[in-house]
Amino acid sequence: METDFWEDRSQMSGVFMRLFRYITGANEQKQKIDMTVPVVNTHTKDAVYMAFFMPPEHSNPPQPTDSNVRIYRAPKGQFYVKSFSGFAYGFFGNKNYFKVALTDLIQKMEDASQTVDDTMFFTASYNSPWDFFGRHNEVWIPKA
Repeated sequence: METDFWEDRSQMSGVFMRLFRYITGANEQKQKIDMTVPVVNTHTKDAVYMAFFMPPEHSNPPQPTDSNVRIYRAPKGQFYVKSFSGFAYGFFGNKNYFKVALTDLIQKMEDASQTVDDTMFFTASYNSPWDFFGRHNEVWIPKA
């Protein structure tokens, strides 16, 4: 999806539902696949991409029937990570804590004289929207 993730998250639930339909049988084998965490969003200067990780038993996942859902094999990488708890957008969606965490992580890496490439970063959510306690979120920046 192409969107300004910080300002407009209106497309996020639609994208999530496309992926959710894939794991609940909208694939060529009509196979159900266990939901995994985290749900990861890859942010580039042009777009945001949402992804579910495949469980280990699905090393060869079925092809999606929705042309907007794709199988992507991410390369291995190393990341700087900042974790935080609570709702990533505040309890009423009035503050974006992913943005706060990203800004803090970039500053800490720069203070430690680490080279960061903030042209791509990731946000990760580990909880169902219905979990009110024990929430876990992260921002990831690839090591340069």
